[in-house]
Amino acid sequence: MKNIIITILSVLVLGFGCFIVYDKVINKEEKKEDNVVDNVNEKEEENSNSVDEEKDFDLIKAEELLDKFGFNENLGCGRTIYEESYDEKFKQAIVLKKVSDSVKTKKKCSEMYSQEYDSYSYKGEYGACYKDKEATIIPYDEANKIYKGMYGEDIPKKGFNRYYDFYDYNESLNSFVELDCAGGCGGSCAGPAYLKINKIESAKENDDSVIIRVRYQRPTINVTDSGIYTVAILYSQIKLDSTDLESAKKEVETKYLDKLDLYEIVFTKKDGNYIFKSLTKKLN
Repeated sequence: MKNIIITILSVLVLGFGCFIVYDKVINKEEKKEDNVVDNVNEKEEENSNSVDEEKDFDLIKAEELLDKFGFNENLGCGRTIYEESYDEKFKQAIVLKKVSDSVKTKKKCSEMYSQEYDSYSYKGEYGACYKDKEATIIPYDEANKIYKGMYGEDIPKKGFNRYYDFYDYNESLNSFVELDCAGGCGGSCAGPAYLKINKIESAKENDDSVIIRVRYQRPTINVTDSGIYTVAILYSQIKLDSTDLESAKKEVETKYLDKLDLYEIVFTKKDGNYIFKSLTKKLN
């Protein structure tokens, strides 16, 4: 009898101990699950807040930004930078044109160059400096102020040529020297007629960035014998209701804008300035 009582007490003690251990394990797992749920909820709330922070950016201001950074610059025959590469040369050319005439000076070509290109000009590194002319001198520091405010870094101390822009960097003057074309630099714009569409689709901003999306394309346009315009979009010829160029442009913008090439331009905000970050062609 005594042995039976001892056995029963032992079983009860063991069972109670197992219950305590099981209860602690379950509570611990429940707390873990609660923490996971809390973390998920916090992350979802953070993501929701970050989305809520994005708001519309003023379209007039967006147009001014694009204009300031050269997106409407005519690169010849109606082309713009959307069809090219927004590279270092383009950045330099845009900035050097923005330097005020009040800080520019003039200097004789003979005082800077000695090697002749031909009987009329001296040979610069990236262009020609005519003997009977004075070249425009642009101080590096003045150009750098503008460049840093637009691109967030120092303008390279090097010359370049790009289409109709020719500049040397003169180390002794610490300045850029504006040159002329060396040789034949003419050209023509022969080819098919284009209908240029350049329209902001959306402009958004958050605490750090401004994101502008632009629909841009120069689709080929033709006129039928009956005077109806047709336009080539996405490898197909679309017949328009329009019978003049201006109304054809409006018709494409109204009916087919979402079929045109889409570009995304991103600016970051820094010290009160909008700094160009990227230009990307997006998939429709």
